[in-house]
Amino acid sequence: MKRVIELLKKQAVSVLATSADDSPRASVIEQYVLEGDAILFGTDPRSIKGQKLARNPRISLSVMTDAEMVTADGTVATPSEVEEQAYLNELYTRHPEFKDMPDDQTVCYKILIDTAYYSDFSTGKMEAEVIKNA
Repeated sequence: MKRVIELLKKQAVSVLATSADDSPRASVIEQYVLEGDAILFGTDPRSIKGQKLARNPRISLSVMTDAEMVTADGTVATPSEVEEQAYLNELYTRHPEFKDMPDDQTVCYKILIDTAYYSDFSTGKMEAEVIKNA
């Protein structure tokens, strides 16, 4: 799991997939924050993503750099106050204009990884290494 976390720290292009009633939808997300092994992100609960997460907590996050890719499958949970504050601090650092948004426009989620699929294409291997979270 260490390689997965190291890749996630690179903040590469990220795609988040959510689903409700077996209708998946992918969304590019600009930002997430790592707090330990927790992946934190926020969205408007009224958005399509927020509505799908309210109905189905299963989620998949894919991140790719030039040579590496990881897809982390898991569920969303409510972060602790410390984790949520870490996310908001990073959000406000990158986007100070968000400080003026009403509190109900962003809900913070924590991704609990069940299984990660890690690929390092620089090695010439195309198969993903499957990593189960203990």
